[in-house]
Amino acid sequence: MKKASVIGPSSCKKDVYSFAYNTGKLLATMGIAVISGGKSGSMEAVFKGAKYANGITIGILPESDEHMANAYTDIALPTGLGSMRNFLVILAGDFIVCTGMSSGTLMELAIAKKLQKKVFTRTTEECTDWGEPVRNMDELARKIRSFYDRN
Repeated sequence: MKKASVIGPSSCKKDVYSFAYNTGKLLATMGIAVISGGKSGSMEAVFKGAKYANGITIGILPESDEHMANAYTDIALPTGLGSMRNFLVILAGDFIVCTGMSSGTLMELAIAKKLQKKVFTRTTEECTDWGEPVRNMDELARKIRSFYDRN
């Protein structure tokens, strides 16, 4: 199964939410399962977009209770690890899409860099230093296809 980890802030502005939502739709239409932290903000948006396109969503939760996942989560994996679950979110995906920045996202990006994971980011100042920037969904789709062609 192809799978992507999508990371971003749990509290986000409209542009981040929209990018995450469209990322979820894109991934689902490409047959790629979506993994995130399963909570609010961009994590909810990416799952909502994936569900709109009949995709599979997997939330790796910081709590021990699967009921803490957002409403668009198909498979909730409660870890009880708190922020340490970020390592699992990064490890689980074939590649990473960063929708926006927060302190938790920064932690995930550092883990991705350490694990030498492929990262695609929105073209915003805070994100582009951490991965390959994408301007829109067409460009993201091309880069994902190219990633799978090489791997």
